[in-house]
Formats: sequence, structure tokens, C-alpha cells
Amino acid sequence: MTIVFVVPGISGPFLDSPARSEHKVGSLRLVISGAGLERPGIVDRVAELLDAQYVAIYGQTESGTKITRATADQVRADPRTYGSVLPGLAWRIVDADGDDVADGEPGELVIRGGTVMAGYWNQPEATAETLRNGWHHTGDTFVHDGGGLLRMIDRTKYLIKSGGENVYPMEVENALRTHPDVADVAVIGIPDPQWGETVKALIIPREGATPSRLELAEWARTTIAG
Repeated sequence: MTIVFVVPGISGPFLDSPARSEHKVGSLRLVISGAGLERPGIVDRVAELLDAQYVAIYGQTESGTKITRATADQVRADPRTYGSVLPGLAWRIVDADGDDVADGEPGELVIRGGTVMAGYWNQPEATAETLRNGWHHTGDTFVHDGGGLLRMIDRTKYLIKSGGENVYPMEVENALRTHPDVADVAVIGIPDPQWGETVKALIIPREGATPSRLELAEWARTTIAG
């Protein structure tokens, strides 16, 4: 049995490459994807082109293991999901004060368990910042749906503050990636004299497509707040 680990940015070119069809992949049974959300439809493409099972994972070196696992069916139902936390890890989603947030509200994912690191080597300040009150702070913002599944919003430090509102770049990216004329996108915050920061989307259109800024803005507005 062959298992392959892929990351966004590699999985698509791997599936699209003509060279892939020149090699035998019959032993491939499992495709594990991590380090970020994949484009919509990747699960079905893995099943169709490779006849393999797809699993999405999320983890950190500091955790000593993977933190969450999402099955193919869970990703089909919600491409934004990171699945459920693996056995052996306790977890919470907390606000800036370390208090639990309500289901459906964004907050930082914190974990603890026997595999979590004891600290950073010779970096006491970084250790104290990451390991607080017995919990490892992942630095990632998640939402719990109330049914045991987690959805990652973004890296906490990537948060864009625009006019007092919190804008998570990944949420905007995920909305724009569903547009049929968008091949890929990256969202950043840029200085703005009125709002403090404003959102800038760097778009790679699909070959031959020329989507307008207004068209993309209207598309995003159908799934996320203005």
C-alpha cells in the first residue's frame, strides 16, 4: 500500500500533470493533505483519478502529533472543515482573555496532552507566550460548530482590522476561490487612511478569464459579510 502526503499548491499540479498518467499508481490507497485548505472538489478528483481515499489533517510540530482529522465525506459536506480533534488531546476555543467562546464564535484553538512539547529549546520567553495556564496556544483561529467539528478561520496574526471589524484573510480567500474564473488568490491587509487597514485580494485568473473587481466582490458578498 502506498500513502502520499500533499499540500495545497502541490496537489493540483500533481493531479493535472500529464506525467502522472505515465506511471503506475495502482498501489496508492491514501492521500493525506495538510498545511492548509485544498481547493473545492479535490476529494472527488483524488477518488476519480487515483482511486484513493482522501484525508485532511491539521497539526503543528509543537503538538507532537496531528491535532485534527477530517474524512473525505466531511470535506465534501464542508470544504472549510478541519474535522474533529484526535483522541488523546484536550482542546478549547478561547478569546484573548483565555475564556471559552460560544459555539459558532471564532477564537484561538488551545490544546493539551501527553504529546505536546515541554517548551522551545533555550527560548523561555517564546515558551511562556505559547504555553499559558497549562494550554498550548496554537496561534490559529477556529470555530466549533457544536457537533464536534472545527473550522479554521485563519492564523491569529493574519487578522486584518478594518474600521474596527475583524477580517480573516482565509475566509475571503475561500469565498473567492469558488468563483469559476479564479485559479488562486491570496488576501492581505494594506494600510488605509480611513479604515486603518483594508482588504486587498491578489487574483490569479483561470486561463482566458478576465473577471472584474465588481464581479468578484459581488460573488464574495453572497457567502461572507461585506
